[in-house]
Amino acid sequence: WMKLYSDAFLNDSYLKYVGWTIAAREIFDLGLFYSKDLSPRLELFTSRFKDRIVSMTLDKEYDVAVQAVKLLTLVLHTDEVLTAEDCESVYHLVYSAHRPIAVSAGEFLFKK
Repeated sequence: WMKLYSDAFLNDSYLKYVGWTIAAREIFDLGLFYSKDLSPRLELFTSRFKDRIVSMTLDKEYDVAVQAVKLLTLVLHTDEVLTAEDCESVYHLVYSAHRPIAVSAGEFLFKK
């Protein structure tokens, strides 16, 4: 519904509720960030919940951590959303024993 009715739902008054429900086991649909039309409209959401997304890269559920790194990779070149400190927290994940996390962190590092 967010893709179909983006004019109505991709604004701060609705997105804040999505951000508040981000839990360790619930990473939201990355498809919104892949869309060149929709991703710029998510900038306020991304900046507001960036700290939560960055913290999710260290989640004990590996799938959540991988998705969080992939999301940060997608927003990497959004103007000034990620700080150097945010990026550094992902860099060390290339040494993760869990291969999918290391691969996603490597992709982040490569695109940085």
